[in-house]
Amino acid sequence: MQATDEVPSSQFDNMTPTEVMESFKLTELHMRGVPQIYSDARTALEHIRKGMSYLSDVAGDLEEHDQSDVLGDLESSVKGLIDLEAVVRGQKKVLDELIAAVQTGDPNVGDGVDFYSQGIFNKISEHKGQPVSAKYHAHEKYQEFKEIVWNAKHPNEPMPSLDPTTNDDDIEVSATRRSLKCPLTQEFLVEPVTSKTCKHTYSKSSVISMLRRSNHSGIIECPVAGCRTELRTADLYEDTLMERLVAKAKERGEQPEGEFHDVE
Repeated sequence: MQATDEVPSSQFDNMTPTEVMESFKLTELHMRGVPQIYSDARTALEHIRKGMSYLSDVAGDLEEHDQSDVLGDLESSVKGLIDLEAVVRGQKKVLDELIAAVQTGDPNVGDGVDFYSQGIFNKISEHKGQPVSAKYHAHEKYQEFKEIVWNAKHPNEPMPSLDPTTNDDDIEVSATRRSLKCPLTQEFLVEPVTSKTCKHTYSKSSVISMLRRSNHSGIIECPVAGCRTELRTADLYEDTLMERLVAKAKERGEQPEGEFHDVE
């Protein structure tokens, strides 16, 4: 008798393509490719942040040379990048929610398409629905843009509040004295990064090294004397304003000791 190759039966054998698609459910196995998406998102966010810093740097140079006619366009571009950043971060959050839903067996996940699409729609709507003060004025890179432009003509003067309802007394209180000296190296800041939480600034390589030595917790106490704020890598952002201030101080031949600048 001649042997025949038998194909194992499948639950999909007697189903139409449409029925197969409708019955498809995401499993944890399908989510194994998500880490690569996370990696792509991190890369995109890095480029977006660098774009914001570049726009701020250009705006400061133009203001210093009395060529401020395009500042409005540059500011709009910064806002556009903030919106794009919100979309990318929203995508990552929805993926986190999708993974959690798959792991818990949420029956509403299905093939994941509607779950993901609705999640993205909700995140974007949430961002668009925020008032300007929360969407842009509270963003550290937008604040940096405005500070750099202000500092070009008003060095060492506190920038007026971005909130039109704030009075002069509040402006003085909100100004911060920031040193150009790294609290870790005691030298001029190199590639300054600033904490979103406590507003202290450090040399990038020094504080990142300190975070990496933190017993794998990724959390340290701010190294500035008297500050007890917890610090994580995610709290840090590249500070273009401080980088510009350090460069100007070096051009004047100044030393890092005692160099403080008023910033918002």
